[in-house]
Amino acid sequence: MSDTIAPLFSIMLDEDEFMSRRLEAAEQILGFESPPDAVEATKAFLRKVYKGKTASRRDKLKAIGLIRRVEDRKTAPLQSANPMDGLADRIGAARKAFLEEKMVKLGLAKGPNDD
Repeated sequence: MSDTIAPLFSIMLDEDEFMSRRLEAAEQILGFESPPDAVEATKAFLRKVYKGKTASRRDKLKAIGLIRRVEDRKTAPLQSANPMDGLADRIGAARKAFLEEKMVKLGLAKGPNDD
């Protein structure tokens, strides 16, 4: 465990520390790249907080939010689609449809319903 994660763990697991600081330490562990065992131990701590009967609603909500943020990263869809892909084709199709509509209005071409 790195020399920056160990003190955060110490704060997070210290039952004499204020819960807000313990949750802040957990957020710091999860907010940056951490070893998998550190992430799992932090998630276990957060589950204990939100399932416990002594934590305030604010602390429970904070714990749930932190876990969701970490777990949602794994289930979020990949953002690899580039909105610019196929742009030229879409512009060309729109231009063609526009010109065909103009030609029909001017009587230079038959519309789709004309026989």
